[in-house]
Amino acid sequence: MWGDAPNWSAGHWVEGKEPYFPPGSTDPPPGPGAWPAFPVLVGQGWSVTYSPKHVVMHEEHVSGREARAARTSEPLLEIELTYDVLRMGSPAELETLAGFYAGRKAANAPFIFPVPTALVPGSGPGIETSITARFVDDHLDLEEFVSRLWRGEAVKIAQVRGE
Repeated sequence: MWGDAPNWSAGHWVEGKEPYFPPGSTDPPPGPGAWPAFPVLVGQGWSVTYSPKHVVMHEEHVSGREARAARTSEPLLEIELTYDVLRMGSPAELETLAGFYAGRKAANAPFIFPVPTALVPGSGPGIETSITARFVDDHLDLEEFVSRLWRGEAVKIAQVRGE
């Protein structure tokens, strides 16, 4: 009996190709409910800035010309949150925000963030107005993140495309 006899039925018996394995079923993409929601904190001030950012592909040609094309039809939001007061102790707002950051501190760990209805394309009455987002500075360690909060710097959040 030949060593590659089981591969005969799958057609991978010529020239020592790898054995045939049927493709597995793919996992469904995570829905909006699969991620935690950004905590609602009382100390958030009026300073919330929403900035649209376009994602552009950039290609340089040998001739010196450049070609640019939009990757998405609509811009992604970048949000800056400024907190006037983050209390420690019984409301535990600082601990809540620091703990949420520590749990989401990775580029592949998005969360749900509520935004005004006017900023979400195609939204209207009765339609969920939340985006999938991540921390812009999610590469920082927890100590640096908290020290930035103590200095009064804004928390920056960027929208990501929900898969």
